[in-house]
Amino acid sequence: MGLDLAREHGLVDNFLWANDFPHHEGTWPHSAQAIERTMAGLNEHERRQILGLNSARVFGFDVPEGYV
Repeated sequence: MGLDLAREHGLVDNFLWANDFPHHEGTWPHSAQAIERTMAGLNEHERRQILGLNSARVFGFDVPEGYV
């Protein structure tokens, strides 16, 4: 799986998560289950990076205290 390779090669900071809403090939409304299924092997820090912190860094969003 791609996320396993990202972890193995130290590339977790290069991945962004998306669900492609509202297109039928996306994961919505089952995004939470898809995240659990595909990110089960990642630790909490890696999940946070992929699920939002990487996007915040790339697009310059402020991240509230406690989310980092």
